[in-house]
Amino acid sequence: MEGSVQNSYCNGDQDLSTRERLMRAATELFSQKGYAATSVREIVTAAGVSKPVLYYYFKNKEGIYHEIIRHGLELLNGLIAEVRTMDCPVSEKILQLFARTIEMIREDMQIIRLMYAVQYGICRELPEVNLVDIQDCFDNAVLDLVEQGIVCGEFVRDDSEVMRWVLVGALSVSIDMMIFRPELGGGKDSLVRMVTMILRGFAAPGRMKV
Repeated sequence: MEGSVQNSYCNGDQDLSTRERLMRAATELFSQKGYAATSVREIVTAAGVSKPVLYYYFKNKEGIYHEIIRHGLELLNGLIAEVRTMDCPVSEKILQLFARTIEMIREDMQIIRLMYAVQYGICRELPEVNLVDIQDCFDNAVLDLVEQGIVCGEFVRDDSEVMRWVLVGALSVSIDMMIFRPELGGGKDSLVRMVTMILRGFAAPGRMKV
């Protein structure tokens, strides 16, 4: 497995900074081998740099793991903040959140592969901060939007927790399709169709705007 990652970024995209190459190499190795089983030597070899370079940017292996999480949360929080300020019905905000999230995931599938590795126990002996924080951030944003929609009368007064998990489940299905069954066409278009159907099911009479 190491051979599939080794030297992956040595002669890679010239637009990638040294720091980005290290983070991408570490994310891929952590998702494939697990955090504990990945060595600093493997990370720097895959990124095409020396150990002192990694220590300069991240101090140690734990530091690069924390930065992967911080970067993911930063991107997601930025997206959520943009969606919340949109001047449109809540249903459209939810659609935009899911559409933009799946596009962000498609652009960097390794972070999702790492989250799956954490969730299903491949990555053990992890540092204190957990990648599940990213999932919680998204889930809570969906719940907040759902509750806004109920308060403003856009959605029926139903169980907001149930609606949240049904919506999040649609994203999980789309991610599974992208990773395990790409021939089924999972991605933005199919996710938007699923979310639209869910929103129509929870819409108050005469209030569906999508």
